[in-house]
Amino acid sequence: MDFIKFLEYVRLYNIDVVVIGAGVFVLTEVLKRTVLKKLSSKLITFVPFLLGVTAYLIYGGFAIGNFAENAALFAQKGFSCGSLATVIYVVCKQFILSGVIPSASQTRTELVKELIAPYAEISDEQAEKIAETAKTDENLAKEMIAELGEGAAVIAETVLKAIRDV
Repeated sequence: MDFIKFLEYVRLYNIDVVVIGAGVFVLTEVLKRTVLKKLSSKLITFVPFLLGVTAYLIYGGFAIGNFAENAALFAQKGFSCGSLATVIYVVCKQFILSGVIPSASQTRTELVKELIAPYAEISDEQAEKIAETAKTDENLAKEMIAELGEGAAVIAETVLKAIRDV
């Protein structure tokens, strides 16, 4: 994934999701290095999603209004903010390590590894197979994640939602 492809990926989202997602990424990184330093990596996995949903609920309530009517939409957009924050983290991590922005396939594989690793051991090959399978058959990919262990089954739905648009 070159820089242009990364920008094309970001363009899939509305500007509000991009701004909040970027803010969630920064806030998550700050919290992980300070307040949440001793928090289990299993729980850290959910932090960007929780922050994204919370931030978008607040934003939506003030900027859009009709909170009761739009709460489900706000939560969905908030989850997208958390997904985007996680993608930004993976792309930044890969860029720092290799100096190259990873391809979409590499990004999907790294997202799978990043989200499942706190819950179960996963090899590069397993992560790649799950990421590729999820493109065509999410149910099979969910089963593959569940086969990694009971802990991984808990996060399967989150993993699939996070990599859906990458």
